[in-house]
Amino acid sequence: MRSLVLGGFVFVGKRLVIALVEAGHEVTVFNRGLTHTTLPATRSDIDDVLDLFNGRTGAYAYVSSIMAYDQALVGVFPWTKNLPTNNDGPATQRHAVDGWLLQDRPILLPHGGLVVGSYGHVDDLVAFMITVATTPSARGEIFNVSTSAVSTRRYINTLADIVGVEPKIVDVPDDVLKSVTMPIFGHLFGARHHAELSTAKADALLQPRYGFRDGHQATYQWFLSQGWADRLQPLVDPVWRATWDFDAEAAVARQLSAAS
Repeated sequence: MRSLVLGGFVFVGKRLVIALVEAGHEVTVFNRGLTHTTLPATRSDIDDVLDLFNGRTGAYAYVSSIMAYDQALVGVFPWTKNLPTNNDGPATQRHAVDGWLLQDRPILLPHGGLVVGSYGHVDDLVAFMITVATTPSARGEIFNVSTSAVSTRRYINTLADIVGVEPKIVDVPDDVLKSVTMPIFGHLFGARHHAELSTAKADALLQPRYGFRDGHQATYQWFLSQGWADRLQPLVDPVWRATWDFDAEAAVARQLSAAS
């Protein structure tokens, strides 16, 4: 099969290209040009691209993050494909706790660790994208692809168990959050973010290879293979240029410890 991947040099796109090539597909990558590479690339608006290929492709899979849903859906569990979408457009964020755990850094945990989020493995997403594009009955359908949702406290404790350490969790009371002016954690830890996806429809088409724990176990092994276990500086997300401020988080942790 001839496949065109919009993007293809970072994270999901890159894993998709690898999977397609390994499966014997003829792959072309169309990129906006923000990442240096030797692969063929150009730049365009997504709307222009969709117009250009309208009626000229056999099938396509369009992917967004969980932020595609209306973020005002407070207290609605789970999120299903027929719920309202976010008019601000899709967004994505990646974050890891491995470095904090290995270096015994304090891990700030807001809202009692009760915020719920869904986490899936990138290779499961890629496999599902290929399945959707090659399954006629899936065309025109909307799917949620993820594993079961977990609370942020369980997320941290599970990663700590995988790493083999005791997490140094520092709970951040809600009244203290109001006085914190620096961004010490991402929007995915916001009190209103609770997000549990219904994946029943996707699971009926293709069962994920990774569960919540073994998916993070595989990710941790990849993390170690990059030589990042002893890294003292925070990583920078190559897509959104987002990062963390270790010193700022340590300062807040000291402040909370002194007040307790």
